[in-house]
Amino acid sequence: KDYNGYKVYNEHGSQILEDMAESVQSAMKEVDFDEVSITDTNDALLKIIDDEYYVPNQPFFEQLGKGLSELSGGYIFIEGLPGVGKSTALTKFKEQQLDITLAYYCFIPDVKNDFGEFRHQSYYFLKSLCIAIEKSFPEVDLPSKYSERYEEKLSSYIKKLSTLKKKIIFIIDGLDHVHRDTTLGEKSLLNYIKGDLPDNIYFILSSQYDTVLSPSVKLQIDS
Repeated sequence: KDYNGYKVYNEHGSQILEDMAESVQSAMKEVDFDEVSITDTNDALLKIIDDEYYVPNQPFFEQLGKGLSELSGGYIFIEGLPGVGKSTALTKFKEQQLDITLAYYCFIPDVKNDFGEFRHQSYYFLKSLCIAIEKSFPEVDLPSKYSERYEEKLSSYIKKLSTLKKKIIFIIDGLDHVHRDTTLGEKSLLNYIKGDLPDNIYFILSSQYDTVLSPSVKLQIDS
């Protein structure tokens, strides 16, 4: 039997008794995913490797720091084979850098509810970046703060942050997972990582291969 359009099962896969099912359904709250944003603030979930076994990749940190110091803004691309430690290194780098506003992980291993199907979509990506900026810079008079047109909103936020004259860094990790999600089409967040970034704004992108990059971003990185 359905209850409010759902079948309710116990942990053994059998439908539970009607009175219990009705009780469960009455306690359920409908989730409006238009109100969901994805911000990874729980470091325990993002710990790719235990500190006991972690070996710092100092040359990587030095090279990344050098790129951030030499560039006035723009994209930095981290490319590497699966399992070489890109996500771990970027997570550790984030722990050391106060300039990083948001680390957006397109994939979190071994997490049951990682919102994977939403992480890859442009709507939640753009909205998550906007919300992260609002939380990180409450003192800044951000334009279009109540707009729900998140592509335009993020663009205006980034332009405003650029005027603060300090480095502001976003990490977007695991873009290859988005690229392999063939169900997305125009909804893919990859369609919105493009164009020029103003001074003081940095996007650190990571992937197993550079096919994920838009032509405009690849041109900037290659140059």
